[in-house]
Amino acid sequence: MPIAPILRVSASVPLALISMLAATAAVSQQPRPAAVSQQPRPSPITVGREVLVSGTDSLSAYSEYTADIDPDHPERLMVCTQPWVPALNERKNTLHVSFDGGQTWTLAFEDKAARGGLLAGDPMCNYGLNNTALFSSDVTHDTVGFGGNSGTWEAWPTGIGQRIFRSTDGGRTWAKPYEIAFVDNQNILLDRTGGRFNGRFYIHGNASGDPFWLVYSSDSGKSFVRGEVTHVEDKWNQFDRGTILLDGTVLLPY
Repeated sequence: MPIAPILRVSASVPLALISMLAATAAVSQQPRPAAVSQQPRPSPITVGREVLVSGTDSLSAYSEYTADIDPDHPERLMVCTQPWVPALNERKNTLHVSFDGGQTWTLAFEDKAARGGLLAGDPMCNYGLNNTALFSSDVTHDTVGFGGNSGTWEAWPTGIGQRIFRSTDGGRTWAKPYEIAFVDNQNILLDRTGGRFNGRFYIHGNASGDPFWLVYSSDSGKSFVRGEVTHVEDKWNQFDRGTILLDGTVLLPY
């Protein structure tokens, strides 16, 4: 199966952008001819009313928000986040969905550790093609709970696995999760270029320390193929979501 080329861009890239912006600002200070009076154009963006997504759970402390919209059905939105659970003294991952353009929201499900002292975090959600949607959740294994073996591909030493929840009806219902190996601070990308990798899901992040890890799915998130662990230059800090170019190249900044 062909593998899309991957580019890793170091943090030095924004410096070129800063220089370009500075040069643009200098040019803008030069005298300009008097502008011709024109009627103001209406703004293409309208800010609507504030809507409470979390509903009755409004008193919990939320962090690490991610939101996505289905371009094929723009009335569909979802938000995943990790609120604090006082009873466990730990976090859980939740997913809220909207089917009316964000006017109302419903809790689709929550994923939390089997007991106190176990970790649940790093939620990530993304719409796919043909009504599919994915939700990723990193959870510490319990000795008798879900995923007794740490990861599908290998016994990962941290004891943390990554659960993948999948929906085939735009986020209304979600199948029982399956597990792939742990990817920390994970991000999900979907290829919508229309090319040979169209519809492919990518999940990327770090794997305990400085290694970079990329996995991908060519069957709408039913399964994932792992890539090789790649050590990045210098100390790892934070991977961002990245983007996919028109030729299918995956561009990932770090």
